[in-house]
Parts: sequence; C-alpha cells; structure tokens
Amino acid sequence: MREMSPDASGSFPPLEAAIARIYVAAKVRLIRVPDLLGSAMLKIRKQTKYELSEELAPAEMRGNRNDWLTATSEQVEMIRVDYLLAGNRPADARTLIEQALRKLNAEAEPPSRTLFHRAVWFRRLGDADSQAGLVEDALIHYQASMSGLSKRGLATPEMQQAWAAVKRYYLAHSGSEEKWPDWATNGSKDLPLPDRKPLAFVIAVPEFLVKDVAGKTWELRDLKGKTTFVNFWATWCAPCRAEHPAIEELYRRMKGRDEIQVLTIALDDGLASVTDYIKEYAYTFPVIHAPDLAGKIFPYTGLPTNFVVNAKGMRTSLYGFSADSASVDRVVEDLSPGRY
Repeated sequence: MREMSPDASGSFPPLEAAIARIYVAAKVRLIRVPDLLGSAMLKIRKQTKYELSEELAPAEMRGNRNDWLTATSEQVEMIRVDYLLAGNRPADARTLIEQALRKLNAEAEPPSRTLFHRAVWFRRLGDADSQAGLVEDALIHYQASMSGLSKRGLATPEMQQAWAAVKRYYLAHSGSEEKWPDWATNGSKDLPLPDRKPLAFVIAVPEFLVKDVAGKTWELRDLKGKTTFVNFWATWCAPCRAEHPAIEELYRRMKGRDEIQVLTIALDDGLASVTDYIKEYAYTFPVIHAPDLAGKIFPYTGLPTNFVVNAKGMRTSLYGFSADSASVDRVVEDLSPGRY
C-alpha cells in the first residue's frame, strides 16, 4: 500500500469513501459512514505523504499534478452532506453546504470548475430545502444548480436521468411539462448565497468530566454561564489543520474574557500525535483528547465539526466556520453577550 511505501500504488478515491457513498445512496449501514469517511481521509493523507516533490518534476509539468488530498476532501464533504440528508438532518446539511459555497466564492478557481461546484452544492441545497418543506427555496436552488445547461443538453438521455428527481419535484409543485425546458435552463449562475439564519440552541449538552492536554479538568458547569465555540478535529484531517490558524486567532481574541471561550476536541487514536502537533505549531487553544467520549458529549458527523453552546448548556446543530478572519469576526459577534 502506498501509505506504507513510496514504491506502492494508491487509490482514488480511497475505498472507504467509495463504500460510504454506496451506503448513503442505498440508505443502509449509515451508522458506519462517519468512521468510513474518517478512515478515507486518514488513508489519503498517508498516501500523499510519499508523493514526489513538484521540484523533481519538469518545469512544464509543475502545477498540473492532481491534488488527491484536496479532491478526496471535497468528495468526503459531499458524502457527509448526503449522509446528513439520508438521516433527515437538513439543518446540519445546510450548514455544511453554505460553508462549502462561501469557500468556493472565496477561491480563485477556473470558471468551468466554479460553475460545476456551484451546481453540485446548489443541487444539495435544494435537497435540504425540499426536506425541510421550503418549496420556494428548493425550486430556486434546484434551478440555480442547472445554470449553464442548454435545452439540447437537457434533452439527452443522460441529462434526463440526472435531473429526473428535480423534474418530479418541479412538476409536483405547480410546474408543467411544457414549461420545464425553459425553467430548467434559465437558472442564474450568479445566485447569491442564502442569508444566514439566527442560531438555534436545540439540544442540551449532557454531563461530562474530562481533562485537557494541559491537565485542566472540564465539565458541563465550565460551559454554563458562558458562550462556547466547540471544534472537533484530528491531526490527519486536512480541513481541520487548515482551520487551526483561524481557531488560534479566535482563541487569542477571546482569551481572558469571562463570557465567551473556545474549546477543541481531538479525535486521534493516540495522545502523542495530538501533543506533538500542538507543540509543532505552537497552538495555545484548549485541547481535550477524548475520542471515546466525544460522540457522547457532542454527536458529530465527520471532521471538522463545530458547535456553539450557550450559557444555559444548550448547543446548536452544526455551526459553519471557515479558515479566515471574516469567519473569526462572525464567531466573535455570534458569541457576544446578549446576542442569543
């Protein structure tokens, strides 16, 4: 296996991701999906560890190599959203979809790639709207997901099959067979991102008792009376690592304040990898290493995952966060006293 030796071959996507996608599509063995996605990210990280450096490639080939780590992260995030929708969790799915769209808008991607990814995510946003009973929003987002599709393309057997579910939804909500081609090919490619909804604190955090890597004891009463940003991560999770500079910035801005705080939970199998990573990057935010306890305190689906806990010990569903200062500003605003 390539994760063991640079002379062996690798696979893309990792087998675990492919299996997870099958389980989600068939809505079977869903309980296994989060672990499969975690294993997929761990495997691709090990595989890419032994890739040849770009500096060893001819100049004309540099920058053209496939980024399998990023590609796997994107696929895993899509499967993660589909898993949430399969489990009838449209609010959690929406959080991840909107986060992906914001990230896409901030990246300088080729137009064709941007259009494709917007279509992928707006299609899923329509699915989340449909599941939540938001018919008007679902139709807007489904139509946006078809932006750029021509009537000739829509008429092909492949496209008819690909968009059959959307067509059924359109016809079931006052659409007509006659108007379908016009409706389906008139979606806006510049549809703005949905407005962020106010945070809803819907689930009580259970009692717990655990020490962080610095030896400090944390329990539920340490969260009550404050508003807490909670982040789940692992050292093998590339998107988690990408978030950490922003989380460190967030922690430093909150440090010393009595009413708001940051807490992170590491899910690595071993403590040594966590402490070595924290030391290497000189991160100072609090870290609990509790892979066995984490899911009982804050049931999560894949990584990274974020929640906000209010002063009464009630938490949100998934909370979107991006690795930039604008997202840090938003968290500080959301956690400000009296806002919720």
